[in-house]
Amino acid sequence: HKYFKQCGLFNVHTNQINSVRFSPDGTKIVLSLKDSTIQLWSTNSNISDIKEIKGHSGCVNDAQFSHDGTMIVSCSKDKTIRLWDVSSCNEIKRFEDYSRNSIRSVQFSSDKKIIVASSIITARIWDIQSEKLIKVLRDSNCILDARILPNNHKIFVATADYRIITFDIISNKTTDIAWKNLFARTAQFSPDGLSIVSCLEGETIALWDVMSGTKVKQWGICFPPIKEKYFSSGQMILICCKDNTMRLWDMEFGVEIQQLEGHSEEIKVFDISHDENTIVSLSNDDTIRLWKVV
Repeated sequence: HKYFKQCGLFNVHTNQINSVRFSPDGTKIVLSLKDSTIQLWSTNSNISDIKEIKGHSGCVNDAQFSHDGTMIVSCSKDKTIRLWDVSSCNEIKRFEDYSRNSIRSVQFSSDKKIIVASSIITARIWDIQSEKLIKVLRDSNCILDARILPNNHKIFVATADYRIITFDIISNKTTDIAWKNLFARTAQFSPDGLSIVSCLEGETIALWDVMSGTKVKQWGICFPPIKEKYFSSGQMILICCKDNTMRLWDMEFGVEIQQLEGHSEEIKVFDISHDENTIVSLSNDDTIRLWKVV
């Protein structure tokens, strides 16, 4: 197993940052800010190496790289989704969203043909080339996570009212799968979209099979989990806990591999590089920390 050690610490105003995401090659981080800007940081140099992307007129809720690292997609309270060229930081396209609920997260398909934008109760699917809205998936309760499958034509949505909604772009069919047994506070799809890991009430995490909606495994941990994220291989997860730590878990054996300690307050957001060698974390202690494999 890999062992991580803190390699960088940057002082920031945490309450101004909504998300941090790695580029596919792990050399950059994109941050979405409440002041309507997006920032690009290099992971290989100091904090002075920052590019700023301007254009949104409201708080930027999320920003993510395309799978080839050439573009960024962002969503804002100004009710727009925008595509940006990474090298020039110029806007490429803009999608107007007139829904009542603000978009919280946005992501590319791996072929850069569609984007999925999620609010608290909807997941909207857009065709990038035609700039047309393909589908709106709705939930009366709360959307926990949305995932574009690697085949790029299926979208899975996990909801807080015990459902997994699937949409096939080719057949235009939508199906619901019941998510049985326990209420989940959070949910994250695996990279292949076949399983979900979730934080349950209390000090418990669980693994679910997507196609059947059944719980496969359940583990108790020492401190209540807040959020979770898969490593790109799907073999490990990183769990953020209420004791201000992050914990690496082996998914096959259900055992803790390592605790990452250093933050003095709750961790707000975090991400894992695609090569699984670097972690970035943002905490309410007003720091961003980088952790690398040693």
